[in-house]
Amino acid sequence: MIVYPTNCIPFAVPNSIKYPCKLYFNADGIYFSQPANNLPCYSLFPGVGPVPPAFLAGFNYSNVENANDYSVCLISIARPQSPAVTSVL
Repeated sequence: MIVYPTNCIPFAVPNSIKYPCKLYFNADGIYFSQPANNLPCYSLFPGVGPVPPAFLAGFNYSNVENANDYSVCLISIARPQSPAVTSVL
């Protein structure tokens, strides 16, 4: 689940950036919830689910990076590093 506590990502649905929202990921797809915009549960991307559990199995934790998302919320991500990857373009 990804929570946008103040403003949602733009272009998800009309007026989405005006309200907080949550994105839920499961095998059936990505679901969007924005009760303040009268959307308690909406199928945003049917059939597009989360990555498989072993997707990053060959990677090791190497660093934490901060980045701004589309709603200008500061997020931290763990940057995985694979022995086969020496740089990111």
